[in-house]
Amino acid sequence: MARRKYRTRQLRVPIKPITLRIARTLKGISQTELADLAKVDQTTISDIEVGRIQNPSWGVVCRLAGALGVEPIDVFPIPEYLTDPPPSPDTPTPADPEVAKVAS
Repeated sequence: MARRKYRTRQLRVPIKPITLRIARTLKGISQTELADLAKVDQTTISDIEVGRIQNPSWGVVCRLAGALGVEPIDVFPIPEYLTDPPPSPDTPTPADPEVAKVAS
């Protein structure tokens, strides 16, 4: 019986293209040099820098950051909506009629 292959969904990270270019330029390396260090294709770096790739995988983000010698969050800031902690389950919601009675 043949074994099925399943693809797992990768975490995608929304980024601003200019951050990679600035980090690379400050490091003083070309796209080709960064590609060699990060073990990614040079066109991937180019596509990120010009905005054709807007959500690279977390693996690519980590490899690029490692090659630049920085933490991934320093080069690719995580949007606030991904870092805000979820509300506590004990936090009352205003839509709850019982809470509205107590609050008034």
